Amino acid sequence: MLSFLKNKLRLMLSALWAGMARRQGVELGVEVVCNGRPFFKLCRGSHLKIGAGVTLNSYGRSNPLYCAQPVFFSTLSKDARIDIGARSGISGSSICALSSVTIGEDTLIGAGCQIFDNDFHHRDGRGWRSPRLSEAKPVVIGDHVFVGAGVRILKGVEIGEGATIGAGSVVTRDIPPNSIAAGQPAKVLRSSR
Repeated sequence: MLSFLKNKLRLMLSALWAGMARRQGVELGVEVVCNGRPFFKLCRGSHLKIGAGVTLNSYGRSNPLYCAQPVFFSTLSKDARIDIGARSGISGSSICALSSVTIGEDTLIGAGCQIFDNDFHHRDGRGWRSPRLSEAKPVVIGDHVFVGAGVRILKGVEIGEGATIGAGSVVTRDIPPNSIAAGQPAKVLRSSR
């Protein structure tokens, strides 16, 4: 009986978090599961689409590694886009777009990952300045990709379909499809086929 009540409460809270996301302008597909509250900081006019059957793990115990932070989405311009493909899963990670971040279908993003398409600031002769849209470079993560815990994916990177990125890696350049990559910076170790 207790497990039934816990499951019912989890479903009710998931519906609450999804409803809050919709009120903030997030386009949610059907059967999106929010285990804990995800956070959204969206510029007016920007676009965040989360596909059908996506799971967002923001609650500590919703991931075997424990989510030390919630899932956080941020857009930094009215032209920014974040698209999450159907049936993907994201645990306790931050995704930020000045231009665009695209994550394919059936892709898993491990706890504590950071994905962003910009440098957040630049320096000129007068000091530090806000990011420039012209310097943002899209991030594209293909279908069926596994991104291990604590990975950082930097601007302009494309990760091919079926690739695996080892935990703690820093991805600074493209990773071909069906390959295994790891390290700081991440390097292709071998093909996964």
